[in-house]
Amino acid sequence: MSDYIEVAIAAINTVAKTKLDEEDRTVPGVYNVLVPKGLSDKTMASIALDAFHEECAVGELDNFEFYVLDPATHRVLEEDEDHESYTKGHLARNLQLICDQAPNVYSASVVALHPDKSEHPVGRVTVVAVNLDVASERALKLLWNSTLSSQGYASKVQLVPCAKAGRFGKHH
Repeated sequence: MSDYIEVAIAAINTVAKTKLDEEDRTVPGVYNVLVPKGLSDKTMASIALDAFHEECAVGELDNFEFYVLDPATHRVLEEDEDHESYTKGHLARNLQLICDQAPNVYSASVVALHPDKSEHPVGRVTVVAVNLDVASERALKLLWNSTLSSQGYASKVQLVPCAKAGRFGKHH
């Protein structure tokens, strides 16, 4: 399987688990799937989502959000907007549920604070984490440049929840 790379899919219920259709109650969680190496993040995300939807029947899609993740960095990989759904699932291998708990997803903005109090945007990333502290750490690891610290800048992370099981809006 050296021609494949592992990505994860977070299936997050946006309503209480008890309010899900009975057949959908086993859907929430984190899944691993192998996708071909050497493709763009967007293509890998599209293949992973196609494979998930081909193998996991979801009765009410509106009750879920689905995110494809890089398991090494916990960064969310965006799907290719031009992708025709359900056309590339056959390229993926070995979809499996690895955790039946849905994670939290946060949009993180990192800002460099200059000693003169001016703020300079560093970047934005979407990450998966169990709580705000871990989300901040992951965003800094992905976006912060240590030379900014050596130049006297401090970091500031602003987090906005994108998904938290049973509580937030929809992304399909």
